[in-house]
Order: sequence, then structure tokens, then C-alpha cells
Amino acid sequence: MIYIYASFYECQGTEHKPDLEHRLGRKLLFSLVRDVYGWKMSEDQMRDKIIKGPHGKPLFNCAGPCFSISHCPGLVLCAAADNPLGTDAEKIRPFRDSILKRTLTEAERAVFEEKRQAAGQSAADRELFFRFWTLKESGIKHSGLGLGEPLTAYEFNLGRGALYDSIFRKIDSKRPELCFYQTKLRPDYIISLCCEENPQAVCLTMKTFPE
Repeated sequence: MIYIYASFYECQGTEHKPDLEHRLGRKLLFSLVRDVYGWKMSEDQMRDKIIKGPHGKPLFNCAGPCFSISHCPGLVLCAAADNPLGTDAEKIRPFRDSILKRTLTEAERAVFEEKRQAAGQSAADRELFFRFWTLKESGIKHSGLGLGEPLTAYEFNLGRGALYDSIFRKIDSKRPELCFYQTKLRPDYIISLCCEENPQAVCLTMKTFPE
């Protein structure tokens, strides 16, 4: 089972609020380990148990769940499970074409260009790009290698299936040792997950905290 706690916050356009996002991420993690895993400690005590792995990936220095925190303008989420995982969230928005070459493999770029409209970037193009992007980022966050692993180390076949609000759909990839899932929140947020085995379920809970 994979558990996800997520929270929206108010922002203007693509505005980031780093301090708020950091606080919300820790609050989501605290709420999750308290509610799901039964941890009986304060948020400060939990924070003291978080260390960084060899490549900077946060983890607990004691027996506890694996977790992954992600944030983007307007949304913060925390995913946790008994096995290593990675998650990424992005708000769909315009992007520069120059990023395509270092993000997509040749096969993925062919699919992308085939679906791209002659008039240039459209809402559908942007959604497709961030579907690829978040899947790859979730894989890198799972591995914990950070900048030591290129985005093109992951390749996906997104097919023609649609994403439905809050329902995680399994995504076909060229990494058979990993499982990838993806969904959409509201009209403009994409969430992707990477884990090592098929979970029994992905449980998404929306939380609200005062800013």
C-alpha cells in the first residue's frame, strides 16, 4: 500500500513559496506517520529522526516507512510506503522547447512531436510533457541519485489513455524492475509515483493546514 497526503496552497500563477512548501511537506509527513503508522511523537521529535542518504535523499534514521516529498506552485504532497519510492508533482504550464532534448528519449520525442499541433504549444502538449517529466523525476527520486542520473535513463509509453482525477493509472515503462503510476489533480496538476512492486492500492488523502 502507498499512502499519499497532499495539500493545496494559495499562489499566483507559477509563484513558489519555498518556506511554506517546506513546512507543509513536514506537516504532511508528520500527519501521515501519525495517522497511518501510529507514531506517537511530536513534529520536532520526528524531524530529529530525518537524515540524508549518500546523495541527499531524506530518510528516517530508525525503523519506519520510506517517504518522498514533492512540491510545485500551489501543491505539496508526501508519499509513504514500506518499500523505497519516489514521487513528483508539477503544475501544467508553458515550457521551453530546449528542455525536450535532455528530458525525452528519441522514441519519446517522436511520440511528442507526432502529437504536437502545427500551431505550436497547446494545453495538450504541455500536459503530455509534464506527464513524461514527473514520471522521470519520480524514478530519480526513487533511486536517490539526484543529478547523477539523467532523465533519459527512463523511457515511457504513455499510449492514448486519459488520466482521471485522483485515480492512479499504471504506466508502461522500459524499466521492468520498477512500477510507475500517474494521476491528475484538478485540471492542471500531474502526480507520478515510482515504486519497486505493484502496491495493493494507492490511497490519496487531501489535507488542509492554515498557512
